[in-house]
Amino acid sequence: MEYWPLERAKLSNKKRKIAGGQVVVITGGAGTIGLATANKFFTEVAEVVILDKKINTKNYQYSNLLSNCLSIECELTNQKSIDSALKKIINRYGGLDILISNAGAAFQGLMDSLDELVLRKSFEINFYAHQKITSSVIH
Repeated sequence: MEYWPLERAKLSNKKRKIAGGQVVVITGGAGTIGLATANKFFTEVAEVVILDKKINTKNYQYSNLLSNCLSIECELTNQKSIDSALKKIINRYGGLDILISNAGAAFQGLMDSLDELVLRKSFEINFYAHQKITSSVIH
């Protein structure tokens, strides 16, 4: 009796989670959208890493998620902070498979009177931070 066809049939009937075994890093992961995204990947059996500038581990709605995920405080506008976070991820998991670049902040003001420092800060987090983390992950 041939064993492999029976084994393959048994495995093909098993519904697999789409993100199972994947290492997923989510920037802005401690915010509302980030936590919801992290939770979805967590329920799909992914290894979830949450990156954010400040992480409140006492968020009761997501306490199970936060206690079972790697959470790293990381300032995405600072290359040393990014490098340190990625080093921790690589040391723990050997690498990462998926990057969800979700970090961002809403700055408000009229364009004709907006302070230049506020505008620069907005670009740092809402534009350049995405490029920095993506470039760092690829290299």
